Amino acid sequence: MHALIHFFLILGVILLGLIVSVFIADFQHIDQESDLAKLFEYLLPALTGGGIIVCRIVCQFKLNSIKKQSDLRQKLNEYGSAMIIRCALLEVPAVIAIAAVFATSNPIYFIYCGFMILIMIARRPTLKLTISDLNLGRQEISILEDPDSIID
Repeated sequence: MHALIHFFLILGVILLGLIVSVFIADFQHIDQESDLAKLFEYLLPALTGGGIIVCRIVCQFKLNSIKKQSDLRQKLNEYGSAMIIRCALLEVPAVIAIAAVFATSNPIYFIYCGFMILIMIARRPTLKLTISDLNLGRQEISILEDPDSIID
């Protein structure tokens, strides 16, 4: 279920970018001289880098608290929430980059959006990533890998 939520968070950013690029932005009249355009030149790299750093710090803090739990079901529920938070934190700079394209019609800002989308895709929730992030034991791994097992 968390993979589906993750997919739709990414899809939402992609669709918003497509809507802005196809229906709204006027790429014939790119604004590079206004104060807003100059602000975005500095704001977007800072937001992108800051978003990655904040995401890493928040997720690491959340993962450390999850690892201390003993119940596998609780670990997985909290981990799913952490993955959604991770994706949402990465989504913020991407949406702001799309807003910058909307405001200035400068398609170069899509680079920041695309970069954040690539990070979200690379960190999508998978079984291997879950096992790695949570440092699960052999018994917990065997429960997760068995499609017929019921997690208590």
